[in-house]
Amino acid sequence: MAEGRVAVGDINILVVDDCSTSSLLVKHQLIALGAKASNITCVTNTQAALLAAKTRFYSFLVIDYHLAEKYTGLDLVHLLSRAQLISDTTAVLMISSDATKETVLTALSSSGRVRHLLTKPLQTKALYTKMLQALQEQQHIAAVTTRLLASQPLLLSDVILLHKTHASSICVESLIIDTLVERRDYTLLEDYLPLCSQKEHASKVCATAFLLHHQGHISEAVKVLADYVTRNPLCLAAIDSLIGLYESLGQQRHALCLAKRAFSLTPSNGSRFLSASRITAKLGMFEDLYELGRTYAAHLSQTDAQWLNVLSSYVDLVSDHFKTLTHIHTKRKVLVQLNELCLLTQKQLGKEQQVNLLAFKQLMQCKLLLVESRAAEAHLKLLESLSYFYDIPTQMPIALLKQALPLLAFFGEFSIRRSLLGVINQSCSSVRLQECNIVPHEYDYPFSVETKLNALAAPDQQYHSNSESVVNFLKQRALPPNWSRWLSDYLSGSFSSQIPEPFSYHITDRE
Repeated sequence: MAEGRVAVGDINILVVDDCSTSSLLVKHQLIALGAKASNITCVTNTQAALLAAKTRFYSFLVIDYHLAEKYTGLDLVHLLSRAQLISDTTAVLMISSDATKETVLTALSSSGRVRHLLTKPLQTKALYTKMLQALQEQQHIAAVTTRLLASQPLLLSDVILLHKTHASSICVESLIIDTLVERRDYTLLEDYLPLCSQKEHASKVCATAFLLHHQGHISEAVKVLADYVTRNPLCLAAIDSLIGLYESLGQQRHALCLAKRAFSLTPSNGSRFLSASRITAKLGMFEDLYELGRTYAAHLSQTDAQWLNVLSSYVDLVSDHFKTLTHIHTKRKVLVQLNELCLLTQKQLGKEQQVNLLAFKQLMQCKLLLVESRAAEAHLKLLESLSYFYDIPTQMPIALLKQALPLLAFFGEFSIRRSLLGVINQSCSSVRLQECNIVPHEYDYPFSVETKLNALAAPDQQYHSNSESVVNFLKQRALPPNWSRWLSDYLSGSFSSQIPEPFSYHITDRE
């Protein structure tokens, strides 16, 4: 993109700031820089921004980080990206009157879509410089990303050509390096690093350590990263890499110190939360583990698509500790902590997500009850968890499905498992799970609903002497819809001897 007023006048710009006075001021500054007033849209909230982006393509977004609602500016960028309302060439400038480390680092490190931030009040010259820089960078990055994806396998000649074409761009250089690291292309990375600029930057340093680690020189890799982090104590990419190296060397205390620092600077980041939690659990620092959970729950973003997976992994760490406890008092304390975690999380979520959280909580309680050898109560919790999605099983999150499947097998609920397995295999083409074609028997699975329904439907009368207790058992369970209707028919004296499938639905693509 050519620099100058003409380029600025050719693009559509979306300004999002909960303060209308502030957004109007930004609009006037943009007009003074050559933008057309008709090309600038100013909105004050997330919903209005989403509506605006559905009716017009914007090349440049100016978004306030702290919006007067649950969403942050970063959340809005995630929503726009997920809804495909902005393209790879759309540049984003985050603005904020808050210049604290947490705000700056969260804005710039948690999303590859945000690389620029200015502190309010904006200086017109600084706004102009950042706008042109952001637009040019984003176009370069989009072009290089397309080329990298098209080059399979990637050759040294391809990398050299991209490097020469964008010789002055550290962003492009970092993108190439990060791509080679992600693909674990050690040979090409080793050939490319000497061609890079002399300027020291995080991607280059992390890649150097990555190669040293691959070559077995772990101590040297640690030294490279540790020296860089000492000079750049807020470089989260280098800190993240150094944490992993310290862990591999068994230096958990050093790893924890850095993991807590990184998480404290970006408390909504699930990956850093889990790193800090994992190391804390290894060291047996469980009070700190609970505090980490509370901090993450209080900062959780409802636009984070991984929040259920993150909570599941965290609860697994706590559950492993729970299994080692023998005193009722200490067990109760753990349960209180987990309940508090769920309450804090609920406050951050939308209505549909709160349903997912309720189902997650029931599954969590199911697993904890099994640790306590309270299988009957655990079975109740399992079916209650699934019941939130009985009407439309395809809406059950994959994270919950993966937790439920082994529990269903444990209790002998193989028909329900097969039905849900169809959902997960359809939704995750990369993960194919095998069905268990097993007909459960009561002596193997005493709590299996499927077993008890089959017993009631059996033509012989041998089992029917216990039919009353079986019916009472089934009435206490949250049965799938078709099974619930079959039981009602049974009680009215008119029923089929063939137990139906638990659900009636056609598997479709998940939204």
